[in-house]
Amino acid sequence: MYQSAWEHSPLETLVDQGVISVASLDFLKANQQISALSFPIPIPASLIENELLPLLSSSFTALRSLCLTWDEETTIMKASVLQMISTLKSLEQIHLSAGHQFGWRHDWEIDHELMRKYLFQLPKLKKIVFSRDSYEGSDMGI
Repeated sequence: MYQSAWEHSPLETLVDQGVISVASLDFLKANQQISALSFPIPIPASLIENELLPLLSSSFTALRSLCLTWDEETTIMKASVLQMISTLKSLEQIHLSAGHQFGWRHDWEIDHELMRKYLFQLPKLKKIVFSRDSYEGSDMGI
């Protein structure tokens, strides 16, 4: 019987550009060998915090690349979320985004000290990308 090469190769990269669901989480549970995972479409914070990150931090030991996008309800990243991310010791690159993803509005208030505190715990991390972030700056007399 003929078997193609892809039948023997495990899934390594997953880019989910749809609405994440229970079926998506079940699929992830069945593919814990994934090394690159991307969710560029905004996801509700409760789903990321209560379902996705606990799953990733408990069993995804080969995960090297992660992209997470919180929906527009999220304007501040919680320490508990960053703590879960900091358990993903195999991560080499991470992209985090939150808030509105289109247009002029940038409403995710990033806390660089908090990011540094938790992302510093990732020994293999080489690339960090934040998008759609904003922060308080000096007026500089303008």
